[in-house]
Amino acid sequence: MKKVLILFLTIYMGVLSFSQIDDRLGALNKEETAKLEKKVEEVSEATDLEFYVNYFKGEDTLQLKEVQKSVIINLQRVDEDNLKVSLNFTQDIDIEEYRGDIENILDNLEEILNEGKNLEYSMELLGSLEEVLLKAKKADEEKRKSFSAQGNNTGKIIFLIVFLGGVFYLRKKKFKFKK
Repeated sequence: MKKVLILFLTIYMGVLSFSQIDDRLGALNKEETAKLEKKVEEVSEATDLEFYVNYFKGEDTLQLKEVQKSVIINLQRVDEDNLKVSLNFTQDIDIEEYRGDIENILDNLEEILNEGKNLEYSMELLGSLEEVLLKAKKADEEKRKSFSAQGNNTGKIIFLIVFLGGVFYLRKKKFKFKK
């Protein structure tokens, strides 16, 4: 029983220590953090990507384990009144076609950030990123289907050519044996 309790506590502490929200600035209260964590979970499930939201001071640095399929949103305090936002996408996420959309989102939400509405900014940013990433995911799936269909058609054509070539070759050989 003691071992089970220790194992449970270890797992529980691991879950608590690995949060997708890291607020070193104290920009969010507990209720706001809970709302943001719920939104992060929703967006993560919808996009099949991991999202990390980090609030930290300018001199701090963040170290994450090697991550894949992740979006990291850093809100860094550069002075008393301003936060600088940076979005980082892991290399396995191709957003090149949507870079303009993402820049527009950041520009449109800048006023909310300047007003100090950190939770609202983060929620809106996550919602907007979700839309763009779902659009990118759908386009990628369509490309894969198209490529797969082209591959199937090419394979069928090659098979048909080889098959017909074999039939003609065998007919020609059979015809020679009859003479």
